[in-house]
Amino acid sequence: MLEFALEKLSTKNYPKVGLWVLSSNENAIHFYKKLGFSDTGIVKEENLGEIITESFFTKEI
Repeated sequence: MLEFALEKLSTKNYPKVGLWVLSSNENAIHFYKKLGFSDTGIVKEENLGEIITESFFTKEI
């Protein structure tokens, strides 16, 4: 489904796509890296009863 969305964005001339991933979710990080996403080093923390850390990934399309 993600590959389909990336293809559609590409046909609409979007040069880049970004997404936030839970920093503790190694499976998701591996998945997105396998699809060509890169970790930007941008991190944010939110307090949702506990501190949640997310990392921002981008991909040129």
